[in-house]
Amino acid sequence: MKFDPRVIIISSENPIFAKIDGMKTKEEIVRNWLPRYTGLQLEEFGKYILLTNFDHYVDLFAEWNGVDVVGKDRPMPNATANNITIINFGMGTAMPLR
Repeated sequence: MKFDPRVIIISSENPIFAKIDGMKTKEEIVRNWLPRYTGLQLEEFGKYILLTNFDHYVDLFAEWNGVDVVGKDRPMPNATANNITIINFGMGTAMPLR
């Protein structure tokens, strides 16, 4: 199988994910989840993917590159320009160390 960064970045090594929706491989999970949660078809993603926790970063990226934010009505809004896709994957702010 050829290396595909979209598979590595978005997938999890946790075997419980393989049981969701009858999907058994990382590729099946990526092909199903990415379009559903981002509103973007796989072919529309850039070669490089940046993950962030903040909508503001996606908005700034889109503004700086003169592109629209896609998937504002989805859990993972995103923007693509110059072969780079930035995705707010919505994990929230990290908890402070104690």
